[in-house]
Amino acid sequence: MKTPLSENITADIFGNPEARTAFKFLLGKYQGRDTRNTVPDWDTLHRRFPAMEFPKPSKRMSLKSLCVEIRDDYLRRKLTLLQEELPDIIDKDPQDAIDRLNKDIKILQITASVSDDLLLASSMEEVRREYEMAKNEEGYLGIPYPTGWGRHDKDGRPEVSQRTGRQDHPLNEQTRGMQAGELIIIYGRPKSLKTWLLVDMMVECYLHQHCRVLCFSKEMSPAQIRTRTVARILGVDYLSFRNGQLSEEEEREFFTLTEELEQEERRLKQSGFSNSLLITSGWCGKTEQEISAFRSKIEEFEPDIVFLDAAYRMQSGEHDWVREMVSVVRGLKKAAQQYRVPVVITTQANRKGEESRGGSLAELAFSDAFGQECDLAMRIIKIEKEEEQVQLACIIAGAREIRLSGFLLDVKLAQSILLRQMFTSARQIQALFKAEEEQAAIEEQREIAKLERHSHLEGMKFSKDRRK
Repeated sequence: MKTPLSENITADIFGNPEARTAFKFLLGKYQGRDTRNTVPDWDTLHRRFPAMEFPKPSKRMSLKSLCVEIRDDYLRRKLTLLQEELPDIIDKDPQDAIDRLNKDIKILQITASVSDDLLLASSMEEVRREYEMAKNEEGYLGIPYPTGWGRHDKDGRPEVSQRTGRQDHPLNEQTRGMQAGELIIIYGRPKSLKTWLLVDMMVECYLHQHCRVLCFSKEMSPAQIRTRTVARILGVDYLSFRNGQLSEEEEREFFTLTEELEQEERRLKQSGFSNSLLITSGWCGKTEQEISAFRSKIEEFEPDIVFLDAAYRMQSGEHDWVREMVSVVRGLKKAAQQYRVPVVITTQANRKGEESRGGSLAELAFSDAFGQECDLAMRIIKIEKEEEQVQLACIIAGAREIRLSGFLLDVKLAQSILLRQMFTSARQIQALFKAEEEQAAIEEQREIAKLERHSHLEGMKFSKDRRK
């Protein structure tokens, strides 16, 4: 369904009423809540539409060519109808005939060419479909953010919203998911777990949303990203997995995964799924061709979503670093729009970020370049807790049509990333860090007092020994 949608094929283009119904059925499955990115197999279609004759698949005709044929057939029908109706209109009112001819030709020109042009009146059916999806919660307009980033009960189960009947997930509700053509930026200081957050998103898209996922890694090797991804799929402690110290039960699960993952992809493909995950460095041998290689890989793999780790390391051949970043970011945004996929990237926050803590996009390295092109920018701040616990403050530094200020996640590397708190204002975020600072100061005073007591006791003991 991705190709027909990118070719602007809608139900109205089909002349046969049953064909229109079948297309709506396919679209509903593809964008549905429980069947996202899937299409029914032939047997299901025949059972659902027994009177309809479906053409047999042909290797000679690509899906894109079929879309062109369907569009041409629609244009022929419309032009024939116009040819039949025009003589009567000319006899009654020649001026009205000219107006009708101009109007219909403009509509047909937009239909004939694959573009983003929209005539408001003739595209209202699509607006209605989007509204119905939002009303009925049949599926997001984009790919949902991870389930763990939504609200959970005390046992870790997703909380269901009474209003929508599905998980209470403010970020998904306000963004409608990661939508085609969007450039989403996750940024933070070095070692702030940006890549782990990216891996969590990748696994969600691959396993639960049945997406074709393309991951470019400009910092870590593809093998390292693969290790993290497999650990996250298993939900086991990352260090135990990396060092070969899994429990017997975890090892059995791991060995089963190694044997069955590829078979599972094949089985799902027969059921209409096309999920797959490709990890690449994108290296093509010439730095000035990295954006071209990025685009080529998208064309080759045809992903539903693209992830790029360490975008600041990409090069375009410009000699000036600032101009190079501007060129890279614009290239990424253009690729997202051209191929109609969301592109999610990680990059660095500058040192100002240690002071402002997500207050504005100014703390984003090369903020002018990244800030102008992105649709959502999220600042990540790592908070170390006791007993190796980690929290991530995810602050919405820049976004369109979002009221949410941010959220706090509890992180266990590779095991779980779960929502702890939502932020509806910048004041809440500042209060969090103020409380963290006050708590750190209290802990520091306790440590100092403890050392002083220990030093005092040691001094008393030393004096006592000397008197003896």
